[in-house]
Amino acid sequence: MEIIDGRVVGFTDLDDDGYVDMLFVDPDFGRQRVATSMLAATIALARQRGTVALTTYASLTAKPLFERHGFVVPEERFLSRDVELTNVAMRRELGAA
Repeated sequence: MEIIDGRVVGFTDLDDDGYVDMLFVDPDFGRQRVATSMLAATIALARQRGTVALTTYASLTAKPLFERHGFVVPEERFLSRDVELTNVAMRRELGAA
């Protein structure tokens, strides 16, 4: 979670399998390195836990952020429910702890 001036401006989650979920930044705080800070902290936490790889399903908007942090795209997905969505499965190897 990222807090600025007592306000929650972003959050994410890392599960025990290394899945990065719900990376969200309040639009009022976009382009202020909030997501970068949270993702760097998530990578550090994963290393501390001994996680060997991180995965996520990133939106096309979030894809460049994850790529800047070493994630690659082994699979692109097209989802069709009530609306059509495109996201990308991404992975970052951390290596042995």
